[in-house]
Amino acid sequence: MQSFKVLGAVLLTLAAAAGQAQILIGQTAGFIGTAAAGVKEITDGAKLYIDAIHAKGVAEVTPAMLEGFAAAKVLVEALRRAGLDFADLSIITADGKFRR
Repeated sequence: MQSFKVLGAVLLTLAAAAGQAQILIGQTAGFIGTAAAGVKEITDGAKLYIDAIHAKGVAEVTPAMLEGFAAAKVLVEALRRAGLDFADLSIITADGKFRR
């Protein structure tokens, strides 16, 4: 009976310690195989973005920031492939005011 009490105390201690630990959530990526080229390109782009954000003095890069950057890059590339002129797409005029 004494061994069960000791085991229970150890388990409670481990559970309490685990409750205070930080949890890191990640996602697997195919850095080898058929998806490697695309994964490397995306990873390199994310690193460039994170470095640019850090250079501006922002300490933390959130997932929402990365998603917004990726969405903007996809939109720009789609517009470029469609042959649209970016000068016509600007929402800011030459004097720095918003177009209406």
